[in-house]
Amino acid sequence: MVRINLDRRVILFSVSIVAVLFLALYNTCMLSAESKEDEITVTISIAGDKEIEKFGRKVFVTGIWNWINISFDKEVSEVNLSLYKGDTPPLTRDKRSFYAWRYSNGWEAVTVYDGNEYIDKDNCKKIGSKFCFRVTTEDFLENSSENWTLKVKYDNEEKNISILMEKPMGGLAVTGGITVRVEPFQIVTAYGEHYFTTINSGNVPMLIDVSYYALNDSITTSNTNVILLPGEELHYSVEIKTREWKPGIIKIGGVITGVIPDDIIPIFNVSQATVRLDTAFSFPWDDLITIIVGHSDYELHEIEKEGKLTFQCKKEVEIYSDEEKNITSYLCGEGNVSLSIQSENLSILGLWLDGNKTNKHSNITIQLDPSKESKVDIKVKVSEGAKSAKLIYILERGEELYTYHTNFIVKEKPKETKPVEKENILPKILIGIGIIISLTYIIVTYLRGRKR
Repeated sequence: MVRINLDRRVILFSVSIVAVLFLALYNTCMLSAESKEDEITVTISIAGDKEIEKFGRKVFVTGIWNWINISFDKEVSEVNLSLYKGDTPPLTRDKRSFYAWRYSNGWEAVTVYDGNEYIDKDNCKKIGSKFCFRVTTEDFLENSSENWTLKVKYDNEEKNISILMEKPMGGLAVTGGITVRVEPFQIVTAYGEHYFTTINSGNVPMLIDVSYYALNDSITTSNTNVILLPGEELHYSVEIKTREWKPGIIKIGGVITGVIPDDIIPIFNVSQATVRLDTAFSFPWDDLITIIVGHSDYELHEIEKEGKLTFQCKKEVEIYSDEEKNITSYLCGEGNVSLSIQSENLSILGLWLDGNKTNKHSNITIQLDPSKESKVDIKVKVSEGAKSAKLIYILERGEELYTYHTNFIVKEKPKETKPVEKENILPKILIGIGIIISLTYIIVTYLRGRKR
């Protein structure tokens, strides 16, 4: 009976081992089959490694060179590529419906239309088990896109990939702008705040250049002559060699140009363009750069354009309730202007024009010089108990009046608190220690005397 049970256990154990081995073999076969399906990688790009994908399909752009890169995880001796309209190869084949190429000890075209092979043999390359086909088609699409199929055949196997065939489309957008701040009548190298941006909204790479309507020789722009790939954007900053500008606002417009690089446009017939698309796109922009010529932390007011009259003043100033403070403003331009000063919750203690004190506070005639600024200094003190105050400038030019303000934020000086002098307690500690030692000595001496 024991022997029968033992035999049964041996049989069950053997069956279990066989089942485990079978499952392991099955899984190995399945994994091998799965890896076989995934052993090929296909990318389509025009420049670099950037692919364009739309609606889950890879995009191939007609009329320009495209890279079709196929990578295998094993050695492959021959690769056949075919591009065709729809989901199945057409029976009637022409340059609007079917293209094919092959690698077998060299690159060659399978289809030839009007003597054109549509493959750049000199630049195609094989790197190990990676095959890089540089191919193109005619720019034949009437609509913007069509659904096509890319078939890759290798070692009696094939892979079909749904692609979107698109006609070449150029698209360039510009956003943002740059502000440059410069002190008046100074020659420096100034750098802009923020940046402007170009966006390639088409499907072809573009070489970007920027030119300006004015000061073109004085402006250096970053990221020019850089390839902008489809869907990408570039930021541009500027460096400006300034001149001795008088106060005012200078608007610099320009033209941003995107050019399709020559090396991605096939040339088969000099008399007939391969691409029906314009190869250059210009984007005019009126205010790419705004140069503000004025003092830092001052508001600049252009009363008359082209710098004929400008006024600069502080927008806001902090002042202590018992403080006397000098407030400076600047005028520049041509001709005469009349200045009047008024105040709210302020006492005007003095007024100086270009360092010369005047007792007048209203209808002060100032002769302007476009080659320099006129400086107005006003000494003020806040009225007692006031929490806010205002200095008012009234400019009169011809029959026009212009009013500007400097607002004051009144603050109380923090009360001075005398630092608490810390008592030096070290002498007391030493005295205490001395007393303790003396008492200890007395007690010990007394106790010894009693024992005797």
